[in-house]
This record gives sequence, C-alpha cells and structure tokens, in this order.
Amino acid sequence: MALRSLLTLVHILAALALGFLRVGVEILRDCVKLKGGSEAAGLRFYVGGGPASDTYIDKVRTEQRKLNLVAAGAHVPTTD
Repeated sequence: MALRSLLTLVHILAALALGFLRVGVEILRDCVKLKGGSEAAGLRFYVGGGPASDTYIDKVRTEQRKLNLVAAGAHVPTTD
C-alpha cells in the first residue's frame, strides 16, 4: 500500500509541475508578445527587470541550448 501511495503522489506532483510549466510558458509567451517579439525583452519583463535580469536571461538561454542538444540526441552532463 505504501508504494502505491508513493507512486500516486509522484504522479500528482509530476502533473502539477507540468501544469506550472505550461502556465509559465504561456505567461512568457505573452511577455515576449508584449515586448514586440524580442526574446530578451520578454524575459527581462517576465523576471521584473532590474540588475539580475541579464543573469536570468543567460541562465534561460543556457538551459535552452542544453534542451536543444538533448533533443538532438546529444549527451549533456547534468552538472555545470
């Protein structure tokens, strides 16, 4: 019974995470549209501007490159 409960919890958490990801994607998409289609301006707006914006934009772009490599079948280390 405990294992089944754990698996159910894992599935619920995974579904929630996917839901939050989808919401985040939609919000970011709207931010990019609001900023005339500029990815950088949309990300800056999404994160609220300020001095940390460029760091955030760099992190997002780094993760996007990693995802593109994985999608292409490349091995990507899980640590920096």
